Amino acid sequence: MGQARMRSSQIKSASSIRVYGVAFQSDPAYPPDMAMLEYCASDPDFVYEADDAAELTRAYQDIARSLTDVRISRQSLHFQMNRLSNL
Repeated sequence: MGQARMRSSQIKSASSIRVYGVAFQSDPAYPPDMAMLEYCASDPDFVYEADDAAELTRAYQDIARSLTDVRISRQSLHFQMNRLSNL
């Protein structure tokens, strides 16, 4: 557990990588360590717990939407910077 925290801290601080956590069909006898997933994720909002295929699909759709929004935002920023440099 300590190694996972250390490695996730290194990844989050050394890059612009977004880290997500998804727990799927956890055994009630062994519940997922949601605190660990939240710590390892880039943001607590990037953690999902899915009990069935529909919830898992929604989690991955949300992640995909989030990544698309970031890509569009970066493309827009790049376009605006190019536009400004041409003035």
